[in-house]
Formats: sequence, C-alpha cells, structure tokens
Amino acid sequence: MAEIAVGAGRVLGGLLLGAATLTVLHMEGSDPTRGSLLQLALRTSAGRAQVCRTLSEDELAGLPQHMRRPTACEMTPVAYRLQVKIDEVEVADERCRPAGIHGDRPITHSSTIAVTPGDHDVAVRFAPETSVAASDKPLPTYAFDGRIAFDEGRIRIVSLEGDDTDFVVK
Repeated sequence: MAEIAVGAGRVLGGLLLGAATLTVLHMEGSDPTRGSLLQLALRTSAGRAQVCRTLSEDELAGLPQHMRRPTACEMTPVAYRLQVKIDEVEVADERCRPAGIHGDRPITHSSTIAVTPGDHDVAVRFAPETSVAASDKPLPTYAFDGRIAFDEGRIRIVSLEGDDTDFVVK
C-alpha cells in the first residue's frame, strides 16, 4: 500500500512540475517561440562560515577539564544576494539563504528570465550579504560579466555548480 502512495506521489509531483514549466513558458513575454530565456541554476555550499573566538579564563574554568580548549568555533549560516543585469538594467535582485532548518544545507537557486533575441551584456553577481567577522576564511563572491548571444526560441543557461569560482554559460 505504501508503494502505491509513493508511486502516486511521484506521478503527481511530475505533473505539477510539468504544469509549472508550461506556465512559465507561456507567461507574457517568456514564450520561447517569441523570444529567448536566460535560465539561472546556482548551487553552492559556501553559505556557511566558521566563526571562532578565544575563551576567557572564566569561561574555561566553567568547563569540564576534557572540554577546555582555548577557542570555541561555531558554523554560522550566511545569506547570499543574487543580482542580475541585462544591458545595464537590473532584472533580478534576490536574497538566497542556505537550506535546512539550521541553515546547514547548500544554497540553491533556479529562475528563468525572458530576454529578447540578440546579443546582450549580462552581469550576474552572487555575493555574501555581510562579511562574517572572525571567520577563518573569507566567503567567496561569484561574478559573471560578459556578452551572451540569445537566439530566438532558445534558452541560455548560466550555472554555478559546487564551490567553483566561475559561472558556466551553456
């Protein structure tokens, strides 16, 4: 019985995904037969910073002997800001947070932007919203700034997979 419910859930999920895709493609100005699309697909685990501090003598004295380390470190989730400009016009400005209840999962983002066919200057910036003080290493900023040819009825993809420092344009 549970196997039937899982199978039905997968079918329903697939139908919903297909309906959502068709809805996006047929929204005004985003039909690929009348224009082009820019698909953003981002994934990074850089949305966490390890913050360490030196413990005071009083703090150390309050700890059991086996837990007395001079520094205490904790992971802090950090949100990233995604900014997209096409021909110097801002078309997206979104806050992306690490997934998971504790913010301990990778940041993922997927969106589609309608673009007129032709060559366009595209600038994508994906950067931490704030710098984390006392972090053991600076958080990376990802950026792409270049010219992309958008053919009518085609989708161009700008992706960031893993912690690479470069966007990939397909």
